[in-house]
Amino acid sequence: MDRYSEFRKRLLSLCEEEERIKSVIFIGSQCRDVCKADEYSDIDVVISCDTPEKLLYANEWINRLGKPIYSFVEDTIAGEKERRILFEGSLDADLIIMTDENLKKALSLHMVDEIMNRGYKLFFDRSGISDYLNGINTIDDKTYTPMPESDFANLANDFLFHTVWAEKKINRGELWTAIMCINGYLKGKLLQVIEMYEHAVNGNDYDTWHCGRMLEQWADEKITNELSVCFARYDDEDLRSALNSTKKLFIELAKVCAEKYGYNTGASEIDN
Repeated sequence: MDRYSEFRKRLLSLCEEEERIKSVIFIGSQCRDVCKADEYSDIDVVISCDTPEKLLYANEWINRLGKPIYSFVEDTIAGEKERRILFEGSLDADLIIMTDENLKKALSLHMVDEIMNRGYKLFFDRSGISDYLNGINTIDDKTYTPMPESDFANLANDFLFHTVWAEKKINRGELWTAIMCINGYLKGKLLQVIEMYEHAVNGNDYDTWHCGRMLEQWADEKITNELSVCFARYDDEDLRSALNSTKKLFIELAKVCAEKYGYNTGASEIDN
């Protein structure tokens, strides 16, 4: 059953009636050949129009798509804005809204190639956006390029510095600050080295998605098992345990990466 069929019908009707809407492109799981949409998936929509603010901040058009329960605006790709809406019936729509000029520019300059190459469907075209989409299919998938040695060294030292910093916060009793570092900041650094490790082991063409998406599918099972003890509860003993586990995993993976690429970090934990 297509949960978004009625949404699509209403969107098409809106597009046909409102000349200020120039084009609509579906992206994301609804268009992918791998990791396809399931019962929990949202619908990702790129809309170009003459008056982006009308869709971003007003409800006149939005109410024609469904009954909004929650809605907010945030930054998204290519410096544009995205309105995220939970409609009645638990229908989750992410609307990336921009001018037609900016969408054509983003496509012409290949600013969104990685996203588009995951799959897209042109839903509505009043402005000839199809001509700009033709080049997407001819672009080869990007091959991973290992970060330079200087960036890798900076990453390693940044991570290790903040393990000491987080431990001090635990000792001082600043558990909120410590847990935000351990479960947030340090995990962002850990993700970078997990991605680098997977490419070091599986090659530069191995698909590690982005921002941790589908990590459970592309990361080594040993890594996902160890991650289970790397996230902390709001408790000083658990914070220390999660911090140590995170540090251990990072160093283990960084050693493999350093050896693979012949890098030196200046950190004895990794270089020796």
